[in-house]
Amino acid sequence: MKHILTKIKSSYEKLSPSKKVQLILASIATTILMIAAPTSAWFMHQRKVATVAKINSPAKLTLKSGAHEDIIQFQMSGINVGNGTAGYKDFVFSVEGEDKSDYYIQLAHTTNINFSYDIYKAHTDDINGTVSYIMNDANRTEVKYLIDATPITGSYVNGTVDSGKTIGNKLYNDPSYYDDSEDASKSDKRQKNAEPLYWQSSATVDGKAAGYNEYNTAYQTENPRAFLNYYVIRVSWGANQVTNDKETDLVYITVELG
Repeated sequence: MKHILTKIKSSYEKLSPSKKVQLILASIATTILMIAAPTSAWFMHQRKVATVAKINSPAKLTLKSGAHEDIIQFQMSGINVGNGTAGYKDFVFSVEGEDKSDYYIQLAHTTNINFSYDIYKAHTDDINGTVSYIMNDANRTEVKYLIDATPITGSYVNGTVDSGKTIGNKLYNDPSYYDDSEDASKSDKRQKNAEPLYWQSSATVDGKAAGYNEYNTAYQTENPRAFLNYYVIRVSWGANQVTNDKETDLVYITVELG
């Protein structure tokens, strides 16, 4: 090995200055290529991973307020039930998603107040719309929505009716859904109004259904993979069933991919 190195050194010393420069540059170029080769392979690997991740990424599903504003703007408040008269109040929310477009709508609520809840499909219609939503912008822009004639079909998965209440039939949580491991002696001490009821749409909603997908209009862009659907949740009450007694109920709206 020493003999070979001595021979290479001797050959190098015999080269002209220009040849020596060329040899040095060639050595540097070879070193760069040796470093660059694995780097290029790493970039190619990352591109392949990114492509796979993009194809197999989970579908997006997001709850938003009316006018596709952030969900923090969605508030179910300010309900005035009047003096023994029947009535209702509407609240607008939306569902936005991408890729997979079939989903269920779910509703959970406590039963302190004898309210009924219905969810309707809706779409933006500033001329014929009957439900108003005020945007959280500088101009407090009003957007109107036209709702379907009938609400989305669904059912409570844990509800039972207590007909002994003086206010009439009312849904409560079914005690049979309680955990069997719980102390049975405490079952009659639960505050049944605080036990939430769970409702779910009977079928999945098609987020890209004609006439309801407002994504392209709302965002002024073409995205065949995305959808934006509007809904109105109607809180209603019967005559002489509810009073303005400052009671409070908790209401949860969720969506789940079908």
